[in-house]
Amino acid sequence: MGVLFPDESVAYHAFMRSRMPAAMITALWLIAATGCAGPTIHPTFDSPEPAARNAAIVRAASERDQSAIPDLVRMLESDDPATRLLAISTLERLTGETHGYRASDRHSDRRAAVARWRQAIGVDIVPTPSGAPAVPGAGQKSPASGLESPHMLSR
Repeated sequence: MGVLFPDESVAYHAFMRSRMPAAMITALWLIAATGCAGPTIHPTFDSPEPAARNAAIVRAASERDQSAIPDLVRMLESDDPATRLLAISTLERLTGETHGYRASDRHSDRRAAVARWRQAIGVDIVPTPSGAPAVPGAGQKSPASGLESPHMLSR
């Protein structure tokens, strides 16, 4: 029988008829399910993980975050097709523009469209040494607006 109920006592039968076993099973299932959920994704445009970048794009879209536009333009140069598609969809939702960008186009065609985006927002985007595009001039004024941009990354 076990340690709790060494013999078939009245307490054992009362325990088995109660809802306690079902509650214990449910609690154990919840503990196992939440413990096996995998790593937590933190939405950020600067993550090396596509899932985190994509989560940041989705968050910008759902919050209609205009301040994320420079980061979204930077995501147009991603190697990940899903990231590119999410970024252009979000940019179109926020601005009503695509500037001719299509996520499925050849690299050279996408590059020309990204240049149009950069010109439209007044920010130059250059690749970092790691190959990921970055916005230079952290804390500097944007040539188009004359405003300081908190979304510009340092080199």
